[in-house]
Amino acid sequence: MNWDAVGAIGEIVGAAAVVVTLVYLALQTRHAAAATQSSTEVEATRQLSAWVTRSSQDELIQALWDDVQAGKPLSDDHYRKWLWYLSDLCHMAEGIFIQYQKGFVSPEVWGRFERTILGVLQNAPGQEFWHSGNTPFSDAFKDHVDKQLASESDWKMPNVAATKK
Repeated sequence: MNWDAVGAIGEIVGAAAVVVTLVYLALQTRHAAAATQSSTEVEATRQLSAWVTRSSQDELIQALWDDVQAGKPLSDDHYRKWLWYLSDLCHMAEGIFIQYQKGFVSPEVWGRFERTILGVLQNAPGQEFWHSGNTPFSDAFKDHVDKQLASESDWKMPNVAATKK
C-alpha cells in the first residue's frame, strides 16, 4: 500500500467522523430544545397553578369572583383589586404567550392560559379593563387576545358559585 492510498483512507475516515459528529450534534441540539421546552412548560404550569391556588385561598378574591360572575357592581376599592387581579394574570399570560410565539411552549399549554384569560375577560369589569386602552401589554399579545375575544369562543369560565348551590 502506498502513501496515496493511506491518505485516501484517512480522508474517508475523517469525512465519516465529521458526518457522525454532525449527526450527534443535531441529536444533542434537538434534545436540548426539547428539554428547554419542557422546562418552560413546567414553569408555565407552575405559574398558572400558583395563580389558581392564590385565587382559591383568598376569600376576598373568591367574593369578588362570585360578585363579578353574578354581575353585581363592585365598590371602587373592590373594582381596583379586581383590576390588579386581572393585571396579574394578564402579565403572566403575556410572558407565556411570548414563549409560545418562540416555540418554547406547546399549543396545549398556551391553550390553558388562553382559555383562562378569555374566561376572566368575559365579564363587564374584564371587558372594561381590557378595552380601556391603558393596558401595558405588547401589541402582539393584545392583538391575539382581541382576535380570540372577537371569535366569541363557546368556552366559558366555570361559575363556581353556581355549582355550589
